[in-house]
Formats: sequence, structure tokens, C-alpha cells
Amino acid sequence: MTASIARRPTRGCSRACGRLATRGCCCGSFTHRINNDLTSAIIIVSLAAARSHSGEVKAALSAVQDRVQSYASFHRALQMPEHTTP
Repeated sequence: MTASIARRPTRGCSRACGRLATRGCCCGSFTHRINNDLTSAIIIVSLAAARSHSGEVKAALSAVQDRVQSYASFHRALQMPEHTTP
């Protein structure tokens, strides 16, 4: 993806997918990447908290981890279902 595409605001998922589909990228790919990035952030913060010897640092990183997990839960709640039932 070029930098100009990444910076350009989009007006809805379908319009963004229409522009990016020709480059082999779609909303499902974005969703997957966002999920991976949030998971990576949670793991990094969790490992940093586990390695710290300071109670204050552990508490602060725990709050960060909770916040990122909330973002991940919210992102999952916003996802469209992949299959519909008849």
C-alpha cells in the first residue's frame, strides 16, 4: 500500500475496499491486521509488566493492557459476521 493511500481519508468501508481491491487488499485484511496489532500490543505490554520489579510500573502497564484489551473487544464487536444464518 502506498503512503498516499494510507493517509487519504475514506468514506466508508465499501468505498475503501473498492479502491484497494485492485491492489489485493480489502476490509477483511484490515480487520485481520488490526486484530494482530492489538494482540501484539497486549503481549508486549504484558511481557514488560512481567519483567518489571516495580509495583507502580506493573500497575501502570496493567492499566494499559486493560485499555488495549477493551479496544480489542470493541473492535471485535464492530466486525460484521462472516456468515449469515437462513
